[in-house]
Amino acid sequence: MRVPILIAVVLLVPLLTPGPPVAAAEVWRTQFDEAVYGDVTVVGNSVLTCPTPEQAGPHPKYSPKSCVDALNRKGHGPSALNNGHRMSWTDVDDDPATFTSSSAQLAIPAGATVAYAKLGWAGSATCRDDVPPPGTPQDPVTFNGTRVSPGRFVIDGPDLSHTDNAFYSAEADVTRALTSGTVTVGNVWAPQGFDCFGGWSLTVVWKFPHATAAAPAKRHIAVHGGHVRLPTGKPVLHTPIAPTHPTGGDIRVGLTAYEGDWATDGDQMLINGAAVGGRNAFVSSAQGAPYPNNMSVDARTVTVGANVLKPGTKSAELAFRRDEDAFLVQSIAWSFPLPELTLTVDPANPAAHPKDTVAQTATVTNAGDAPATGVTVCGQQVGTIAPHATATRTCSSTAADDDYPTTVAVSGTSLAGDPLAAQRSSPVDVLHPALRATTATEPVTALPGQAVKFTTTVTNTGDTPLYGLAARAAAGCDPMQGQLDPGATSKVDCTAPAGDESGALTATVSAADRIGGKVEASASVRVQVIYPRLTISAVWSKDRARDGEVVTVTVTVGNPSEVPIANVQVNGEPAACRRTFPVLAPRTRVTYTCQVTAPMNARLTVSGAGAGGAISASAIVRIESVSAPLPPAPEPPAPAPDVPAPDVPAPPQPVAHVQQVSKPAVGGVAAIIGMIGMVVVASALSGLGRR
Repeated sequence: MRVPILIAVVLLVPLLTPGPPVAAAEVWRTQFDEAVYGDVTVVGNSVLTCPTPEQAGPHPKYSPKSCVDALNRKGHGPSALNNGHRMSWTDVDDDPATFTSSSAQLAIPAGATVAYAKLGWAGSATCRDDVPPPGTPQDPVTFNGTRVSPGRFVIDGPDLSHTDNAFYSAEADVTRALTSGTVTVGNVWAPQGFDCFGGWSLTVVWKFPHATAAAPAKRHIAVHGGHVRLPTGKPVLHTPIAPTHPTGGDIRVGLTAYEGDWATDGDQMLINGAAVGGRNAFVSSAQGAPYPNNMSVDARTVTVGANVLKPGTKSAELAFRRDEDAFLVQSIAWSFPLPELTLTVDPANPAAHPKDTVAQTATVTNAGDAPATGVTVCGQQVGTIAPHATATRTCSSTAADDDYPTTVAVSGTSLAGDPLAAQRSSPVDVLHPALRATTATEPVTALPGQAVKFTTTVTNTGDTPLYGLAARAAAGCDPMQGQLDPGATSKVDCTAPAGDESGALTATVSAADRIGGKVEASASVRVQVIYPRLTISAVWSKDRARDGEVVTVTVTVGNPSEVPIANVQVNGEPAACRRTFPVLAPRTRVTYTCQVTAPMNARLTVSGAGAGGAISASAIVRIESVSAPLPPAPEPPAPAPDVPAPDVPAPPQPVAHVQQVSKPAVGGVAAIIGMIGMVVVASALSGLGRR
C-alpha cells in the first residue's frame, strides 16, 4: 500500500579516518565522528495510537480491537494497518500544555557518559480525514519537560504525486539535556486521522574514558542526518555515504523508520546490495517502547555481516526499495568494530641474580570485534589474531647488576591499515633479602605465670623470596609457611609465660633467600600483669523480724579491677538473691534487691572469670527472729541533778530501748589469682545489727 514511511537509519560503524568527499555529502550531514570506548543506542516511540470506540465512531470499517491486536502483532491485512483506523493522540506526561506525548526507556551502561545525543521527530503533514493539532510542525517539542526547538526542519515540497502525503522531519542536539532512564517527548505535531503517523527517535553515543568490561575496545561512531524522500513514483532510491571504515568485523545497524507497516512487506534497506532486515525492514518496532508494533516508528539496532563492506573501503551505497510504502530517511549512523591489542606478562615482577636470563611469558589478546593482522611481540612473529583470541610468546632479557626495567612490546594493524600497539614494562629485582617482624602495639593483659599467646607478623622487606621460615619463643611457636614473597606478610602464633611483674615477651623469626643468605628479625609484645577481683555486699532492711516476715535485702556486686570479668554469678543462700551477669566491666558495680523470709543466716558467694582465671567473694545475710533473746540494753543516762518532780507523773519508761538498724555484710576482699585455673576465695563478712 502507498503508505508514507519516515526512516531514521542508524548504522553503528566506527570510522577511524575520513574518506574522500563523495556525492553523499550533498545528502548526509555528519553530526558525530569519533572512535570511543562505547557505542550508539537508538530508542523511540509513537505519539499516535489506536482509537477508542468513541473516537472510532459508530460504524468503523475495522473495529478498534483489530487495531489493538495489531499493536501486539496479531491480525493481518488492512485491519492491522494504521491506514484502516482513525489514529488518535497519546498523551502520557500529565502536562496540560501538551497535546501529544510518549515515553521510552533509555539504558546506557553504568558509569558511561553521553558523548552525543540527538532527538529526531517526524510526522504526517497531511493525511486522510485528518484533524490537525494546534500550531505548526515547526513548533518546539518538549524533551523531559524542556522545550526543544528544531535545529534543522524540512518538509516535502509541492511536487509530490496525488498518491503521496507530505512528510516533515526535524532534529535537535540534546547532548547536554540527556540523562539515562525514562525519556518523554511531547508536542510532536501529528494530525489525527486515517493513514496518519507521528513519532520520535533518540540517537545516543555513550562512552567511557578507558576500556571497561562494557566497552573493552573502541568503536568508531559516525552519526549523519538528512531528508531523503522515496515517493510512490520511485521504487528504488540509491544514496552513497562516506566516510566508512570497515575492518572485517560485524557491523551493528540501528534503524529508525516512521510508518513502517508490520502487516505488509516489500520495504527494504540495502547496504552495498545486502538487505538489512529482509523484505520487511520497517515494522514499527522501537527499542524502549511498550508495544512490539507501535504503528509509527522503528528505532532499534540490527547486525550486518562483516562481508557487507570490504575492509578498508571509504564509502558505501545505501539503497531503499518500496513496494506499496513510501518513506523518508532522516538519520544514519555507523558503528564499525576496531581491533585492540592488550598485553600481559608473567611474571609481572621477575627476580634474578646479576647476568641471569630473565624469561617472561607475554600473552597478547585482541579485545576488539575485528581481526588484528601482522602481530609481533618482542620481535617474534604471531600473525593474525581473531577477535577475542589470544597468543603467547616467551620473551627473554639479561639481568643487570641492580634493579632495572624491562619492556615487552606488541604491534600489528587492522585490516583497514590502522596501526595497533601495546607495551608492558616490568621492574626486575636483583636479590637483597630482608625481614621485618612486628607484634601488636597495644599491651596484652595476663595473670602472673599465665601462658600468653601472641601473634607475630613478619614482612619480606627485601626483593627476593625467603624460604625455610621458622619462629621461636620461650614456650614455642606454630610452624610457618615455606616461602614468603617480596612485600608479602605472614603471621605466626607463639606462646610464652608471663612473669610476676609486667614486662615483654619476644619472638624471633629466621629465614634464608634462594641463594642461602640468612636473615633474622625479632619483635616483642608488652604484657601487663593484672590481678582481677570481685566484691559483694548485702544490706537488709531489718536486723530482727517476725518469723515468716518478708525482709528486703539489697545486694551490691562490684569489679574494682582494671579488666572485665565474665560470667559473674551470685550463688548461695538466700536463693532469691541469686543472679547471673554476662560480664562486669572494669570499675563498675551492680546493685539489686531481693525478698527473703526471716529468720535468715546465710552466705552469698559471687564468682566470675577474668583474664583467664576464676575469682570469687562472699557476704553474710543474717536476720534474727524477734523471738530470739535481745542483747543487753545499754545503761540509761544518769538523771539531771536537782530536777524537781513534775506535777503530772511521767509515763512509764522501758527498761531497755531496742533500735533495729540494718548494717551491710560486705564481701570484697579480692581473690588474687596466681596462675590460670587457681581460685583463691577471700571473703569479708559483716552484718551485726546495731542496737
